[in-house]
Amino acid sequence: MQIHKRPDSFLLRAVATLLFLALCAWLGAGLYRVLTPAPGTGADAAAAEGAAAVTLHGVAVRRERLLCCRRRVRVAAADGKRLAVGGELAVTAGGKALYADSSAVFFTDWDGLEWLAPESLAGLDVAAAEALLAAEPRDSAGVYGRLVTGADWYFAALTGDVLPLAPGGRCLLRFQGLDRALPARLLSVSEASGGRRAVLLRLTEGGEDCLSLRKCDAQLLLFREALLNQEKEG
Repeated sequence: MQIHKRPDSFLLRAVATLLFLALCAWLGAGLYRVLTPAPGTGADAAAAEGAAAVTLHGVAVRRERLLCCRRRVRVAAADGKRLAVGGELAVTAGGKALYADSSAVFFTDWDGLEWLAPESLAGLDVAAAEALLAAEPRDSAGVYGRLVTGADWYFAALTGDVLPLAPGGRCLLRFQGLDRALPARLLSVSEASGGRRAVLLRLTEGGEDCLSLRKCDAQLLLFREALLNQEKEG
């Protein structure tokens, strides 16, 4: 007669414990992926606070144009809001409606520097950055607002600090007067001249406060992962 031995109770308990630990690890990994924000979110901004900041003094350049009319107008568009193609901008004293010819954000304010264009930023060096910062407003007749087109804008700046980031790298910019850091990408860094370098950054944050920046100061903050990679490479 064949005798069946009873399984060892200690072995069963050990197997059960291992299965339980494996299940906990699997569930924990899934929860971590759900709760960990993607790069560029508030977690990155918090992480960047502890990083060394680079001081920048520069000018914001956007794709924008002034809206002018020879006749008096009554503004119909909401300030700081995006209009679709064909959205109503204003109505003239004679009752003629004026419409947007492209999708854009409408503003009732302007500073006379709307003539600055992103196309002029190629090959930015110290002399070119200084010229941008010295740019004077231009007068225009019959202005009743401006349109900001495009989804991106640029910050051309000067710094005397060593930039711990290579072109193409991501960072955060904390502009003076704004209550949040904005994600940006470093496009270029010029050769040094007089102890300073010109830097060009691209941003896509489109809030009303961002699209009204012009000549201003900012702090460049690194993402924590950028610092870790730099330490490994060093």
